[in-house]
Amino acid sequence: MRVDPTFSDLVGRIYDCSLDKDLWPAVLGEICGVLNGKLADISVSDPLGRSFSVQASHGWEPELLARVIRHAPINPALPHGLVHPVGEPWCGSREMGVDRFRRSLYWRTCMEGQGTLDLVAVMITRKASEIGFWEVTGGEERGVFSDEDLDFARAITPHIRRAVEISGLIRNQAGTERSLHGMLERLSAAALIVAPDGTIRFRNAAAEAELRDGSFVREAAGRLVGARAEVARLLAHLGDHPMRQDGCDLVVANAAGRRLHVTWACLDRVAEAADAPFLVLLRSPEPDLRTPLGLASELYGLTRAETETLAQMLEGRSLDEAGAVLGVARSTVKTHLDGLFAKTGTRRQAELVARVMGLVTALR
Repeated sequence: MRVDPTFSDLVGRIYDCSLDKDLWPAVLGEICGVLNGKLADISVSDPLGRSFSVQASHGWEPELLARVIRHAPINPALPHGLVHPVGEPWCGSREMGVDRFRRSLYWRTCMEGQGTLDLVAVMITRKASEIGFWEVTGGEERGVFSDEDLDFARAITPHIRRAVEISGLIRNQAGTERSLHGMLERLSAAALIVAPDGTIRFRNAAAEAELRDGSFVREAAGRLVGARAEVARLLAHLGDHPMRQDGCDLVVANAAGRRLHVTWACLDRVAEAADAPFLVLLRSPEPDLRTPLGLASELYGLTRAETETLAQMLEGRSLDEAGAVLGVARSTVKTHLDGLFAKTGTRRQAELVARVMGLVTALR
């Protein structure tokens, strides 16, 4: 893994983005530089609403970015986001192959002539309403991404994910709120600012309610205390420089079965100062995304190629159209479609689609 003395500083700047989303382009530029990339972005895809948006970017020309957003439905890489493990780097040259991706309709429409070669993308959230990911696109001159590059992406992702979660909670609030406390007061999630020794420096109204409830956290002599053993263990590490750790969040249930997602991050740029404060958030976890494609891939044990083919069938594309999108021959699509028929016990494309679309209702 590529880790140098500036790694902690970079992680600190990532957490700065949780409170000021305007810092994301510069931080994406730093990450892009570490990976020797050309373009970088944090994007969100709604596979059910068929929408795609870019939340922050570095290096993208506006016209090219608009074209990519417009043609996202034919990007053969996007369906991988429904089945690829969250937090695990997805590398285009390894998962699809450079040549096949360059034969795809998406490449020929959007990326041809842009001097790009490979892509590394990491899913950071897969919820009921969205798939969120960060990605870096490399230029032809750098070659394909290496194991070392993927190790770096794997190491930096937990910090990007937490910062995105926090900034996502406050990004839609009134822009005139300049005070951190003012922004946190507007959150529906419980938010506390806590010193390393546990002293509560700030709590919003939702946090006050959680403290009164006492089933997850409580206040003792002005300090935040975990009422559940898991929360107590997490809070006990507030002074252990969490930017160098991966365990900064958990989902915990109380005796009544109510679940909360507990997340915390240091508010200072570098977590070396003894009095560096922490932001602690407690919120209801979003349900996992349950889509026909993801369910079918899991239930029937589909291969990567079969999952890609099924995604095109669910879009109503013909064999020729699917081949154009995926950058493969019609006969290759037919081979994978036959495999889908065998695994799902269907005989026709319409029957296959009907069976897969029925999975959401059947398994929820």
